Amino acid sequence: MSPTKLYATAVRGTGDLVAGELEAMGLTGARWDSGGCRFTTDDPLAAGMRVCLGLRAGLRVLWPLAAFPATDADMLYQGALAVAWEEFLAPKTTFAVHARSGAAPPLAYAPFLAQRVKDAIVDRMRDRAGVRPSVDRRDPDVLAYVHVTEAGQAMVGLDFAGRSLHERGYRTEAGVAPLRETLAAAMVLASGWKAERPLLDPLCGAGTIVLEAALHALAIAPGLLRSSFGFQRWPMYGDAAKATWRALLDEARSRVRPGVGFAITGRDRDPEVLAAARANLARCPAEVARAVTFELGDAREVAPQVPPATILSNPPYGERLGGEGAPVFLRIFGQRLRTLDGHVAFLLAPAAGQAALGMRATWERKLMNGPLPVTLARYELGRAAPGARPAPRPRRSR
Repeated sequence: MSPTKLYATAVRGTGDLVAGELEAMGLTGARWDSGGCRFTTDDPLAAGMRVCLGLRAGLRVLWPLAAFPATDADMLYQGALAVAWEEFLAPKTTFAVHARSGAAPPLAYAPFLAQRVKDAIVDRMRDRAGVRPSVDRRDPDVLAYVHVTEAGQAMVGLDFAGRSLHERGYRTEAGVAPLRETLAAAMVLASGWKAERPLLDPLCGAGTIVLEAALHALAIAPGLLRSSFGFQRWPMYGDAAKATWRALLDEARSRVRPGVGFAITGRDRDPEVLAAARANLARCPAEVARAVTFELGDAREVAPQVPPATILSNPPYGERLGGEGAPVFLRIFGQRLRTLDGHVAFLLAPAAGQAALGMRATWERKLMNGPLPVTLARYELGRAAPGARPAPRPRRSR
């Protein structure tokens, strides 16, 4: 049997991070392309389950069943009709189709793509299995997908997770412009922080960055927090697959560390926001609750940590503060950060927000926060900062 190609999708700018995660899971050939981060496996069901359980920065895990040219609706329908959907759906299985398009009209409208592929699946099942499966857009047993590229190439297949992997299960409380869990996890991975020094988010909001940092430091697979995945309702999820899933869960639980040696702290000046963060923390495993502290504090008054901390934050900018207040806040915040000798900061903001901080970054990574282009920038703080004046040498006594 030839190896099967699967895909893990992610936010732009995080493909290398996802590839690194896949390689750490022992999956081979991880490489980013237009469809996502692809990898190969001899056991697609087991590999898809493993990735759903352990992937931090990825959004979806896809099993391509066919790829074909599609420059009009008829080509899309015929290509989807040729897929052996009867091998993956049962007579009473409900399904839905998730669509994404980068193509020009007439295939630019995602709901239209989903409708044509849905028609093809229904017609194929009626002709080959003698049944017409039901569509359930809200809670399907099987989530199929279709992607059409700008070049007119279509890919259809199955979505392992069903709901996006950013839905860990712990965050039901969110503030203004909440950061997705997967993007927060990508920030932690990109920073290289490994709990060898304290971590502080002085603008923690609902606590997503802090909680993702704790999950990473404690080696808690994000899928352990989630109640279910789409593949658990697939017809092929039989006794053997269930045994494999139980083994994967046991393996993940055995890796969990009991604690970390340094503080992981989130601060915010809004007591209501902190209450939401603490509510999210309460839905996390006990190891996270022991490692994380949320406390009241103003980022404009952040003080040096002992030992020096890694600061990882998504500071508010125009879209979150309503425009003119953000530059002033960021300027004051940047001035305060520059006093933190020996600390390092990783800050996520659009270009205007980074400029308002008034600091020189040592590296940058372009990302997307929803529809907004942002940059994750690294700053050395205090005397180590680029362009900072060295501390005066002490005078020798005579």
